[in-house]
Formats: sequence, C-alpha cells, structure tokens
Amino acid sequence: MRTALPNLLSAAFLTILPACGLDFGPHDTVVDANALPDATASADTAPTAHDAGHVFDAAEPPDVGRTPDAAEDAATTDAGLGEILSCILKADPSSLDFGSLAGGRVSVKDFSLVNLGERFCLVSEIVGPTKPEFKIVAITSEIGLALGGAPFAIAPRSRARVSVEYAVPNNWFCHDDQITFVNDSVNSPRLDMYLTGGCGHPGLCKFKVQPLGTLNFGNVCSGVKKTMGVTFENVGTDFCEITHAKFGAQTGNWFSFADELSFPIEVQPGASKKIGVVCEPKGTGPAPNSSGIPDIYGWNVLNTSTNDPAQPRNGGASTCASPGWCHKLLCTGTGCPIDVVPGEIDFGLIVVGCASEEVGIKYYNNGTAVLNVSQLEIAPAANPPVFIIAQSPPVPFAVAANSSVEIKLKFRPSKNGVETGALRIHTDAPNANNGVVEVPLRGEGTPAESVTDTFTGNAGYLPDGTWWAEIEFHLSRWPDPATIVVSVNGVEVQSDPVNGYTYDAAQNSVVFGAGAVPPEGARIEVTYCAACY
Repeated sequence: MRTALPNLLSAAFLTILPACGLDFGPHDTVVDANALPDATASADTAPTAHDAGHVFDAAEPPDVGRTPDAAEDAATTDAGLGEILSCILKADPSSLDFGSLAGGRVSVKDFSLVNLGERFCLVSEIVGPTKPEFKIVAITSEIGLALGGAPFAIAPRSRARVSVEYAVPNNWFCHDDQITFVNDSVNSPRLDMYLTGGCGHPGLCKFKVQPLGTLNFGNVCSGVKKTMGVTFENVGTDFCEITHAKFGAQTGNWFSFADELSFPIEVQPGASKKIGVVCEPKGTGPAPNSSGIPDIYGWNVLNTSTNDPAQPRNGGASTCASPGWCHKLLCTGTGCPIDVVPGEIDFGLIVVGCASEEVGIKYYNNGTAVLNVSQLEIAPAANPPVFIIAQSPPVPFAVAANSSVEIKLKFRPSKNGVETGALRIHTDAPNANNGVVEVPLRGEGTPAESVTDTFTGNAGYLPDGTWWAEIEFHLSRWPDPATIVVSVNGVEVQSDPVNGYTYDAAQNSVVFGAGAVPPEGARIEVTYCAACY
C-alpha cells in the first residue's frame, strides 16, 4: 500500500525483540520520540548505537559483533529514561552433556549467551576448555555473523551462539570440563558453562525393526501402486549400517523399491531409516512369485542385512539367503470399482493448536453401478479432534458410476511430534475391506517459532511534486499479534495508528501511520512468534 502525505514526522523507540519460548519480561520500555534528536540531523550529530535511547543512525546499523570502547563499557545512563542500564548475561542451557558415544566419534553441541539487559554485554576473556577432548569451534551472533574469540559484545536482548566439539577418545574414561566467560554483567561477571562427555567405549550397533515378519499390503487395485515400509531405528550407541536390501530370487514382479537405494546406508544413534516397498498388482488375486503362480509357499520376500551383531540368521536359498531380517510380502490385486486419491495424506509440520490448510481426497467410482457411503469417521477418535473432516457431502450419500466426490480434511495437532490416524469410509463397494476403505493420515505438531520478515522502505516524490511512500508490508506467516515487534533502521516503532504501526489481521500485514512512514531505503524488520498458518 502506498500513500501520498504532505509532511511526515519520524519517531524512534527503544528496540526490544521477542523470543518465542524465552521470557524477556515486559516489553513496555520505550523512549519518547519528543525526547530524541531530530531524525533529520546531520551525520555528525545523529545518534549512534550507544547514545541516549539506543537510537541507531541509518548509516550505522547496530553491529552485534562490535566491541564497545572503554567509555561504552561502563554502565550507561539513558538520557530518555534517566536510569542506569545494565548488562545481564545468562547461558542457555546452563550446561552441556554430550552423552555416551562410541570411541573415536566427534559430537558438536551449541549453547547461547543471552543478554537479558538493556545495554551491550562485553565478553572480555574466555577461559577454557582446558582438556584436549573439548574445544570451541565457533562463536556466532544471532544473525549468523562470526564473532571469533574474545573480546566481543552482545547487543541488548540478543544472543551469541557458542559451538563446542567433544572428540570421544578410544578409552573407557569419562570427561568433564568447563568454560568461563569473563564479562561486565551485573549478575555473573564470570559465567561458567559446564561440559560433560560420556565415557569412550567401543560402541554398539543395535536396530529396532518395525514391523517384523510380514508386510501385508492387503487389497490393492490392479494397476495402482501402494507403498509400505520397514523402519530400522538405531537404538544402540554406535553408528549402524544397512549393508543391503533385496528381494528374494523368486519374488514376483508386483514388488519394487519405493526409492533408489545406495548401500551401505549409515544410521546414526537415535535416527532411523525406512526401506519403502511398493506393490503394484498386474492382475487380480494373490501376488504371484517369479514363476507367475500364486505365492502360497512364501517365495515373495524382502531380505535386509545390517552390521547389527544381533540380527537374525536366516537360511534357505529360495527365501532369505543372507543374514538379516526377512519379511514376507503379501498383496492381493482387485478389480477396484472404487479408488481413493491420494491414498494417504501427510499434512507436514503444523504449529500446535493451529489448523492446517484443507487437503482434499477424491473418492472415485470406476464401476458401472452406484456405490453408497453410509458413514465417514476419523480413527482413533480424539477430543478435541486432531484430524477433522472439513467438507463432505451429507452422509449417507451415493456416488454414481464413473463419477467422484471430494472429501476435505484438516489437521490440528494437540502436541509436539508426529500424530497419526485414518479416515474410514464405510461403503458397499465390493472391494472394500469388511465394508471400510481407510485413508492413512499423518501430521507433525511443532511449537511456535520466532520469525523475522525484512523489508526495504520505498518513498519519494512523484513528477507532480506529490510525496508518496509505501506503508503496508505483508508478513510471511500468521503471527501471534501480541508478540509483534517492528523496527526501522534498528529503532523500535510503537503500536499506534498515527505515530507507529497497526497490524491488519485481514491482510496479515503491518501498516505504518502518517507519523512513522519509513524513509526511502530504510531497513524494516518485523519480528514475531509464528502462530497459525
């Protein structure tokens, strides 16, 4: 949105950025714009990062990595507030535990030095780590700038991220150490970070495999692909390898891998790998083996070998010839007068408490007779519901031959992590499984995250002398309005319809008032906790 205005005043406010999940306390400390220097002052008199009110000159944006001089290092009296501003430094988390890893491995973990105060914190010296197993590998500012070693400064309401490496020795000893950050804070002038390294040991590869024994695809429409998989989760303390996955010598051509696989596949402790298998019936009835006859003796198999010392020892030249896990493959082709596309829905990552966009499935009647749907339900049932039927024809309803209906669903996660369910369509279609067609549903809840959208001011004079400016800026995510912080050239702008900004929920945009229009080329930042999409 652009506007033409005769004469505009600029306002400046103390910058306080929110952080989702980290309580910085109330955000009500602002500097009266009337107490600040004129924004049109020359470069020689314009306020800098350490002048009253922390008003930054557009030509000198705040630099998280800049080291203040001795005068700036002292406690600063804010001319606009008339009070002493302090540096308050905290470590988040307060210690690092690298856990138990196999000898010879390297692990890197991060922590943050958070400045909760109202002036720059100066870290003048770093003492430690003293043991060769630990070392600092990087120190970066909140916006990713490399700060190097001490001395360095951390801006108010900002943080520096410290990365520490633990090289696990090939012995059975445990290790601990600490790093001390010498600083000018009022609370912890010697801030300690304690490091703990798990005992070095040979390590153990151990897979947990799900499912075991059989992959049963059930009824699958002829010519339609259905994908299932075997998940290998590394529950051991050392890296595992999947050395090969292959079908038995007499497995039929209905089966294939869902993805191209390159072996060996390395799986680190705590991680998992899914080997996807596809059944695509070429006809009706039970899946045949490689000789083209129904597989009643279990020739259709998947054999997966690993370096897990406890993996099964299989034998039999016609089934699973190699050591490892052996899965029997069952699949029945059907004529499929009904078809549901897509066959499953993954809603992806959605903020907890928010609803996803609606995702539709099509229920096709490929036959020559009318099919009836008597009920639609979500299983398992939940209160409040996690998977929601957003749109559908009123049940019961009929689907005419060679036609389709659309059913739309939404996902509203109730917790962090993966949630699963199924849409159950009760129908009289002859190939339904006991009168029910199921569509698997999956989604993952994630906590709100801090988002910063950056824009550039656009203003100037039209040929007729009219002054215009862009005043509306659309956000990339839906915010929690209470967490919105707007700054222009590093200076916070208050929420005010005339001398600040307003949030337009209908347009998901920030709109500047007549007294706070950003000048040409200004850096505009809008930081907020992302809410619902």
